[in-house]
Amino acid sequence: DQGYVIDVSYFIDNKSFETWNGIFYGQIKRNSRAPNLNDGRVGPAAFLGAAIREPEKNFAKYEFKDIAEGPIQTNLDGGWVSMVQLYFVSAWIPPKDQNNNFSLRKITGKDEYIFSFTSEPLSIFAGESGKYSSQFYVGPKDQKVLAELADYLDLTIDYGFLWMVGKPIFWAMENIEAYVGNWGWAIILVTLLIKFGLYPLSKASLKSMARMRELQPELTRLKELHGDDRQKFNQEMMAVWKREKVNPAGGCFPILLQMPVFIALYWVLLESVEIRHAPWILWIDDLSAEDPYFILPLIMGGSMLLMQKNQATPTDPMQAKIFKFIPIVFTGMTILLKFPSGLVLYWTVNNVISMVQQYYVQKQIKKPVKG
Repeated sequence: DQGYVIDVSYFIDNKSFETWNGIFYGQIKRNSRAPNLNDGRVGPAAFLGAAIREPEKNFAKYEFKDIAEGPIQTNLDGGWVSMVQLYFVSAWIPPKDQNNNFSLRKITGKDEYIFSFTSEPLSIFAGESGKYSSQFYVGPKDQKVLAELADYLDLTIDYGFLWMVGKPIFWAMENIEAYVGNWGWAIILVTLLIKFGLYPLSKASLKSMARMRELQPELTRLKELHGDDRQKFNQEMMAVWKREKVNPAGGCFPILLQMPVFIALYWVLLESVEIRHAPWILWIDDLSAEDPYFILPLIMGGSMLLMQKNQATPTDPMQAKIFKFIPIVFTGMTILLKFPSGLVLYWTVNNVISMVQQYYVQKQIKKPVKG
């Protein structure tokens, strides 16, 4: 909303007999304390600190501790300086056609920081008048508004090192939400698009997982046959894998494939103010917050247990025990780290679709060949 933009203008009417000289100065003053907006979340938090545009870097961010080590200064045509925190940003946006000086510094002996800019020198000759204008934005991290205000200011919505994955995910979610009118259903539909889009890549891995499950009885028999002779058992197991042309590491590929998407989606849900307080259905009234009744995490854990039943159990007893505890660990992690409900919703839907795809692949493998 343009209502978050404050137009700041100075009108100078020089009625003296001398040239008037001045410089515009704009600043943001803040302490280093984080706002109470994380709702006690233990996991990764949104960036808190200053961000500016630099001559060779469109988005440069500095934590308070970086600024405390020494002032940071730069200058360029246009540019901007901002204070960034969870969901909100404040920023000075000086004129694009002027060279501006930017500074980030700490006030000595105090927990106070100044993020500022100064304009080019202004001169108003005697008997003349002039005007200087700048803009100050203070409000939510609205991608469209920030992108229109200044080049690269929308990068203050920080998706981290996976921004190239996060941006298209948000674009897809935003467009789907505009159609369905609900961010929860948008997350589900985006998950469907991602899963079916990656299916050609993960199909081979799903086949490998299915073949490993079929070989489980044979591997169990070899384990019983060779007992504690681990070397002999490993040799026989490798021979079975080679004969059946199975890659035991192939089943890990789908998980590795979805991890960048999972991490990027976490940051999308964490950074996108549009999802803040956005309801889905029933008890989920804020997709950016944890499930207040832990129902979604428990459903997610149950979906992981069902997935395990369609996968081969490790022959090593210790690995098998660890394998069984994975759903419990992940469920506990989503609860203790207070993962956003939207992220747990994605994870749950992702698991269900993975099970459907795995079932389909297993049916295709077992289908008798006609002829």
